[in-house]
Amino acid sequence: MSRFRSALILFVVSTLCVSPAWSEPYAYVTNRGSATVSIIDTQTDKVTSTFAVVNEPLGIAASADGARLYVVNQTGTLIERDLYEDKETARMTVGAAAAGIWPSPDGRMLLVALGDRDAVALIDMPTLRMLKTLQVGGKRAEHAVFSPDGRWVYASAKNGDSIAVIDVAKRALVKSIGLGGEPGSIAFAPDGSRAYAAVTAAQELVVIDVARHAVAARVKPSARPNDIIAHPDGKRVFVGVGEAGKVQVLDVQSGRSIATAEAGAGVAEM
Repeated sequence: MSRFRSALILFVVSTLCVSPAWSEPYAYVTNRGSATVSIIDTQTDKVTSTFAVVNEPLGIAASADGARLYVVNQTGTLIERDLYEDKETARMTVGAAAAGIWPSPDGRMLLVALGDRDAVALIDMPTLRMLKTLQVGGKRAEHAVFSPDGRWVYASAKNGDSIAVIDVAKRALVKSIGLGGEPGSIAFAPDGSRAYAAVTAAQELVVIDVARHAVAARVKPSARPNDIIAHPDGKRVFVGVGEAGKVQVLDVQSGRSIATAEAGAGVAEM
C-alpha cells in the first residue's frame, strides 16, 4: 500500500496530528471507538505505542517542540501528556462537546471549538489557563484555525452561515464573513494571503482574501466538500468530498480539479 494511500485512510478514520520538531517524525491518531491514542512512526508507518484516554477522544495537537501532546475528549476534558515521560501531566475542563483542538504557530496557545457553547476558547498552553471564550455565530462551533502568522483565528459553527474573524492579540471578534450555507472545514494558504472554507450545503469551496477578510472566489468541487488542507507549496488544495468517498486536488490559480484519489466512503477529516 502506498504511503499516500495509507495516509488518506488515517485521515478518514481518525483525527491525526504530526509533530513538526522531532528528527524522526511521529503521527498521533485518536481512536474514538477504543478511547486510545496511537503513536505512529511515519518513517516505517508502524504503530510504536498506544495509550488510553478516558472517554472518546475528539481532538489532538502536539506542542511545537514535540514534547507534549494535548487531547480533548467528549466530556470536554483537555489532557496534557508528557511524551518523554509517557504520562499525563495536567488536565482542565473546557466544556462539553469540544469539537477539536489546534495549536498556535508560536506554540503558546491552544484553540478549542466548544460545540455546547457555540464558541471557541483560547487557552494558554504552558499553564492550561483559559484566556478568553468567544462566540462565533450560529450553533455548534466546530471548525477553527490560526492564520500562519498567528494574528487571526477563523472559526465557524456547523449550523451557521459565516466565518468569525478573531483578532488574537485583542482576543476579540472583529468581523464576520458571510458564506451562505453550512460552513465546514477552514484552511489557510501557507503564506496567509488566502483562506479556504468548505461550504457543504452550497457544495462550494470559498476562497477568502485575508487582507480584506472578504470572499474572493467560489469554486465548485465534484460533490459536497467536508474537509480542506492546503499543500505547503501553496499551489494546491486537498478537498475531502465525503459522499463521493474521494479527495480532490484543486489547482489554486485556476480553481480546477487536477487529480482525484479514492479514499473510501465518508471522508470526514484530513
